[in-house]
Formats: sequence, structure tokens, C-alpha cells
Amino acid sequence: MENRITDRVKQILDILVRNTRLILLSFAVAILLSSLITWNTNTVYEARTILQIEPKNQSQIAGFDSLGFGMEQGNTDLDQQERIYLSRSVLGDVKDSLNLDSGIETLQKKIKRVRTSTRRTFGSSAGGLLEFSYTNTNPELVVQVLGKVNEVYIEKNIRRYSEEARNSINFLNENISRIELSLAESTSKLNDFKESSIPYDISLETQSKIGVLVNIEDEISKLNIKEKELSQSYKPSHPIYQTLINQRKFLEERKTELNLEIGELPSTEREFVELSRNVEINNKTLENMLNRKLELSVIEASTIGNIRIIDDPFLLKAPVAPRPFRNLVFFFALAFIFVVIYLVIKEVFYKKIISPRELESTNLSTAAVIPNIVNNNSTFKESFRTFITNILLSEGENKKILITGPTPGVGKSFTAFHLSDSLAGAGKKVLLLDLDLRRGDLHQILNVDKSKGFSEKNPEIISINKNLDFVARGSKILSPFSVIGSVELKEFIEKKTPNYDHIVFDTAPLLSVSDAAILSEYADKKYLVVRQNITTTSELNFSLDNYAGTKNVFDGIVLNDFIASSGYYGYDYYSYKYAGSYDYD
Repeated sequence: MENRITDRVKQILDILVRNTRLILLSFAVAILLSSLITWNTNTVYEARTILQIEPKNQSQIAGFDSLGFGMEQGNTDLDQQERIYLSRSVLGDVKDSLNLDSGIETLQKKIKRVRTSTRRTFGSSAGGLLEFSYTNTNPELVVQVLGKVNEVYIEKNIRRYSEEARNSINFLNENISRIELSLAESTSKLNDFKESSIPYDISLETQSKIGVLVNIEDEISKLNIKEKELSQSYKPSHPIYQTLINQRKFLEERKTELNLEIGELPSTEREFVELSRNVEINNKTLENMLNRKLELSVIEASTIGNIRIIDDPFLLKAPVAPRPFRNLVFFFALAFIFVVIYLVIKEVFYKKIISPRELESTNLSTAAVIPNIVNNNSTFKESFRTFITNILLSEGENKKILITGPTPGVGKSFTAFHLSDSLAGAGKKVLLLDLDLRRGDLHQILNVDKSKGFSEKNPEIISINKNLDFVARGSKILSPFSVIGSVELKEFIEKKTPNYDHIVFDTAPLLSVSDAAILSEYADKKYLVVRQNITTTSELNFSLDNYAGTKNVFDGIVLNDFIASSGYYGYDYYSYKYAGSYDYD
């Protein structure tokens, strides 16, 4: 388990090393984009202000302080206050006052409530703190706008509460005139009754009932006044409003009971009680109304609202835009995501063969690992000697050798030529056939004429050196398949086989055409050439699967153009061999 984890870590490190240029380029582009955005972004300033919404008890304004029924009063909703602060009514006055070019909608978008993780309130929601911010490219304007918004907002708040008191005073003025007339009338009737009737004494019980009835009438009158004032702030369904109605209902019931008791008195005494009660009730009602009017006049004159400024608008020290560090982190994150996605797609869907170890999963032997000829000239020659040794030591016939590859560009013709040249250098008589009749280029490597090749009935055999002969692909071949599958080609190969120690076939790419599969019946040994960082694992697997479908099996795989990476995870024999540069003095 530990070894698997170690191998996985080494593999990841190897991927990173092999893609160092891409990673560095991605982050360099991220730095460039971050710098461009920072340089091309206008400097934006932000101002802030903090307001305190105090728990204003509206029932006290309306004279409702006597109703204590255990509910929190003066409930102020911070969200409602926020909407009022950002309303068109407030911001419209600000826009007109400052002659702003921007519209009200723009101000509503730029002025934002600053919300914190903890809700700073008094009680549950009765008051609290509201913090607002405003951004603009003009540092003086941001402070000026917030200051004006505060001014208009508080002014409208004060006006609202003073209007409540004024409405209550107007209501009282109307009723005071009516009560004064009623008092004068009731007093006159009582005096007339006393002059026309003989004097008599009223029992203490009756006097007590009259006093209770007068008090009840007084309380009912007070509740009527409070209901009128309360209707300005609450709906009839509100619990406070309902409590007032219930209290008045209870008093009305008690009043009815007392009236029934008084109704049982003698007529003269009952009439005197009624007249006396009316006078007392009107007196008390008038007195209450005058006292209440005086209270509301004081409230109206001293109204300051329930909002005060905690922090006047102030400018933040640092501009809110541009933010170079945040931009850099953002683009670094994008670069990281891009690199990860790219590497995942590349390594999973387009993974290319990097090392000989990756060929082990094919269950085929690695016949040769051919290093890059530029970096390792001496080791390059040694790799072909190793290739020849593996061929000669393999089981079965090894006279006719087929070389192919999954796709163009993997170096199959290059491999076929150098294999033939190495065999010839070892004293073997070799015939090299360019059977890639479509795009074969061995004639260019050998610098010979291709015209008299397999396009002719009798292909010309060109002598390269005393041990190496060559047949070019020919020219103007209209139907390469008719040549590959022809009896003439088969007879040509059979005829030349006794004359050579080895015949090497260079065929067309396996995934492009079926030529290699057809020519396999003439070959004793068949090798598939793949190229480091060019051939993908999917191309290798497709080639093996397609070839296996023709009931043929490769005798080995040749890894071409191998360069041992310094980041290659888990150095194996080939990595040490081709990275060590151990050579003769």
C-alpha cells in the first residue's frame, strides 16, 4: 500500500515536471491579466455611516401607556427602516438637492446595507443599528451623498412622528367643543331640576353607584380617544388594538349592569342621578381631553424622532477597487483550475506514452528502446544492436521482419532503415522493402529514385552497400491495395527470400490502412513502433486490438525517440541506461 502511494506521488510529480512550461505559462498569463485589470480599473472609494434606530414607543405618543399587557411595544423592524432609507421618496430628494447625474435606481444599487454576522439589536427587534455604504469614483461625493441621505431620512422620520401628534390634537379639538356644549346643557338641566324639586337626601349606596358609573364613563371616554390615536399606527386586527376593544367591552358590560341597578330607583331619584352623572362625566371627559391636548402639544414641539447618527459618513482608508491582491488570487485560482482540467484531460483521455514501464500493460515484450539520436548518438547505435539481439534470440524464424506503427510520424520508416543498416553492419545480407505505397519516404532517406519500385511489374533492387539492398515504393500507384494483395508481390518476396539473411518490411500505419495486416502473413517477426510523447495509450491499445482481430500478434514493441525525463517517476533500467551517458573514453 505504501509503495503504491509512493509511486502515485512520483507519478504526479513527473506529470508536473513534464508540464512545467504550461504551468509557468498559465500563471504568467494570470499575472498579466490581473495586472491589466488592475491598471484599467477606475479607483473606487467607499464611505460608510452607522445609524441607531431607537425603540420608539408609539403607544406613549398616543396615550396608550396605561395598557400593560406584557407585549413588547415600539417594535421597529430594521428591514423596513432599510427600505425607507433606500426609498424613492428619500433618494429622490437627495438627487434633486445635490443635482446628481445618476438616477434613483443607480443610487439604490450603490447604497447598500452592511450586514454583519451578529445581529446587533435592542431586545429581539425593537431598534438596532443600521450601517450603510456608498461607492463612487469621487471620494468627496461619496461622503456628501451619504450625509444628505441621513439628513433627509431623519427629517422625514421627525415629520412622521410630529404628524401623529398633530392629528391627535385635531381630533381632541373637535371633541372638546362638543363636550363643552354637552356639559353646559347637562349643567343647565341639573340646575332646573333642583329648582323645581323639593330637597332630599341620596343614600350612600346610590352615591357610590353614581361614582363608579362616572368613573366607568370616564374610562370609556379615554379608551375612545386612544382608539382614534391608535388607529393611525395599527390595524384593527393587531393584538394591541384588540386588547383595547376588549377592555372597552368589559367596561360597557359593567356600565349596563349599573344602569339596570339605578333603573330600579324611584323616578325622581333616578332622574336626579342621571342628571348628576351626565354633569360629572362631561366634567371629567373635558378635563381629560384638555390634559391630553396639553401633553400632545408638548410632544409635537419636542419631537426628535427615533433615529440618531452614531457615525457620520466617513471615507474608508483604502479604495475598494481595484484590489490587486484579490485579482491576483482570483486569476491564480482560474489558472490552477485550467491546469488541473487540462492535465486531467491530457493524462486520462489523451495520455501519451512516456516510459517503457507503460508498455508493460500490453503483455508484450519491449524489443527495443531507441533513444533520441541527437542526444545519445552512441547509445542510439547500441539500442539497435540490442534490438537485433532480441530478434535473433527470439523463438521461431526471424528472416522476414515487419515494421509498422499506429499512426504516421512515430518513426517506423526511420526504425526500419536503421534496423536494416545495423543488420547489414553486422555482416547480414539485408533487403529493405518500402511497402508504404502511399507515403513511404525511405527513398528520401537513402537519396535514391523511387520511380522503379513496386509500381513496376519487376521492381528494381537498388544496392545501397554491399550488404544492404533496397526496393522503393514506386510512383503513381493508383491502387496500393491491389499491389499489397497481389500474387506478384507474394512471388517476389518468396523469390528473394533465399538470397538474403533478412528482409525488412516498412509498412503503412496500422490505424490508417490495413496494409500491415495483409503483409503480416509474409512476415516471421512483427514489431510495432511507438514514439515517446507522440503515441497515445489509446492509439496503442486500438492498434493491438485491431491487429489481434486479424489473428495476428506482435512479437514486440519498439519505443522510439526516448528521452529520459529528470522527472520520470520510478527510474527503471532504460532511464538509467539512456540518462547516464556511460560511454567509452
